[in-house]
Amino acid sequence: MKKLFVVVTLLLFQSIIFNSCNSSDDSVSDIVQPDNPDPDPILIDPDAFYVDQDHVDANDTNDGHYKKDGGTGPWKTIQKMLNTLEGGEIGYVRASAGTYIPTVVTNAFDATAFFVTKSGTVEKPITISGYPGERPKIGFSTFEEGKSNPNYSGFAADFTTSYVVIKNFEIANLSGSGIFTNPDHDPPNKGMVFEDLHIHDLIGIDNVGGIRLDGCDSCVIKNNIIHDIYDTHSNSNPITNRPYALHSGIHGYQPSNCIIENNLIYNVDKAIFQKQADETHEKSHIVRNNIIRNANKGLVMEIQGSGLPAPLNAEFYNNLIIDVETTVSIPLQDVGEQGDGILIYNNTLINCGSIGYIQEMLGIEIFNNIIFGNKPKWSSNTNMPLVFSTGATVGVTTFKNGISYFDNNLYFNIAENWVLERDGPNTIDINSFFDWQNTIAPEYGLAFNPDLNSKIADPLFSSLSTEDFSLKTNSPALIMGRGGNYEVIIGAIKNGSKIGPNWKLEAL
Repeated sequence: MKKLFVVVTLLLFQSIIFNSCNSSDDSVSDIVQPDNPDPDPILIDPDAFYVDQDHVDANDTNDGHYKKDGGTGPWKTIQKMLNTLEGGEIGYVRASAGTYIPTVVTNAFDATAFFVTKSGTVEKPITISGYPGERPKIGFSTFEEGKSNPNYSGFAADFTTSYVVIKNFEIANLSGSGIFTNPDHDPPNKGMVFEDLHIHDLIGIDNVGGIRLDGCDSCVIKNNIIHDIYDTHSNSNPITNRPYALHSGIHGYQPSNCIIENNLIYNVDKAIFQKQADETHEKSHIVRNNIIRNANKGLVMEIQGSGLPAPLNAEFYNNLIIDVETTVSIPLQDVGEQGDGILIYNNTLINCGSIGYIQEMLGIEIFNNIIFGNKPKWSSNTNMPLVFSTGATVGVTTFKNGISYFDNNLYFNIAENWVLERDGPNTIDINSFFDWQNTIAPEYGLAFNPDLNSKIADPLFSSLSTEDFSLKTNSPALIMGRGGNYEVIIGAIKNGSKIGPNWKLEAL
């Protein structure tokens, strides 16, 4: 085959446009961000294999190369490509007049999906991609058609499948998760990468996620748009008009060392949900540079089952959070060991009910955040908004809350309420910023005066009306950060930074 590299340059958009599907506000919003350099050109591998179900020569008995390139023709099905590619090889799927429908009943929850069974290596991953400049569609044609075909997912990884890249598809109108990795074996799926995906309008019976990271170690989820993920547990939600409960953008049982970055996630219950921590005590998620909006919760780390391991050393930073009830929620009432390590910093929160609710965790650090407003636009919650709260410790009395650093935050238009040991017999309610700065309660995890370098002041965003959350030149947020190993500028939007994906829904 003649080795010619064809350069395809994709246009990089500087703003993210999406329809919020909000029951009270169906407008399209721009999030304005600083200019960024053009992306690197994409090189089309001259040895790539192809699936092109509309092509006249398409057949799974072919060699996967077009006749014009010296082959016998493209394949007809994505499954044929998944069954064939080896480490270091790339397969492109061409867009179709219709959609690609999964066909294999997998051993992962018996879901019908495109089944990934082969592994690459760190140096030579297997790459399955929609052809650059296109975004092939996987799933049924309509949401209701997907709902009526139970237990269909997009891609499923087999036991221990590792080092596979799945990118540049639209996965929609299915009755299960868009992508999931299979947790029922040791060692786990490792080094999987899911990027440039548009995953939306999924509905299932339980535990549905746009992407499910079950037992996935050192996996990367980046540059995706994920929205409108539902389940059938109830017939309503407060965010969209659809009569179904919302579920998770990114879900997972026992993931570890995963990086979740530059995604746009909206119209979900939990944007990122670690339902169980890794049983071998590996690090929890790094969540950075994402846009999360119209969600009940942003990052959630729970314990499903008494006595299980606790999440460790999670990081949540440089995220833009809009209209979310609780930004970080870590309720560990059933935990079997002490939780330890959560960094929440350099985030910009707009109309959020709380920056965090955390229970039985040590090493809590919250700093360099901008908290603007105290309630999501969609919320009808009449409870008192809380800037931050720790939950009462329960069960084994040696498990504690421990705040290591809480400072350098900028507040504006908030309800001045903080609570320690919430819902316990020794609850401490703090109802003013002044009182919070003068609270010391070492027995409840706060051994110092918090927020002494913080203030209540207008952050002076460039334009609230156009959702330009960059900072004016006289913003107090430009000079009040923690410093040292961290930013002097606080909040998520800074010159040269990129928040969310580098494409928008109208890009293709």
